[in-house]
Amino acid sequence: MIIVSHLTGVQRAYTGEKDWRHISDEPITKTGEHEKEKQRREKEGEKKKKKKVDQLASEIMRHTPLSLGLDTTLDEAWEMIKEHKIEHLPILSHEGKVVGLLSETDLMKELLKKEKGGKKQIKDIMQKHVLCATPDTDMKTIAKVFFDEKVKAMPIVDKDSKLVGILTDHEVMDTIMKVASLAPWG
Repeated sequence: MIIVSHLTGVQRAYTGEKDWRHISDEPITKTGEHEKEKQRREKEGEKKKKKKVDQLASEIMRHTPLSLGLDTTLDEAWEMIKEHKIEHLPILSHEGKVVGLLSETDLMKELLKKEKGGKKQIKDIMQKHVLCATPDTDMKTIAKVFFDEKVKAMPIVDKDSKLVGILTDHEVMDTIMKVASLAPWG
């Protein structure tokens, strides 16, 4: 419910017992002027939303992500994850094509099974079923896949399946928050 303060002319919403939430600093104007200004702002907001919703993977992805080869040992992978503070690493074939994905969680589970990872290789524990997108895939499609398939990271590949970037759930959620205008900081 929006309640107008008669003393200040400032709009406020009453959300509960003695709890007023500030809505607008703008004084109440004549009915027509206020409505026109509101419509103008809504149109500007729609334009911004359309621009953000139409974003492509190439605009949001992390370019040139770190990756590992199939022959990398678990200990080597752990060192890279610790050093660079990352959660997901694409695994590349000898030809440079994405063939798997290694998460920090999967690696930790495996390392905890044994005192040392030893000579076990990434190809033994990586996720082999990896969903990838191209740089021109729109964010609506990517977000739907992330939520429907419970994906935490998605390599972005070119037409030859070579790695050009990566998107994580952090970038996807950040984009959604901006589009939904829910981010109070942005």
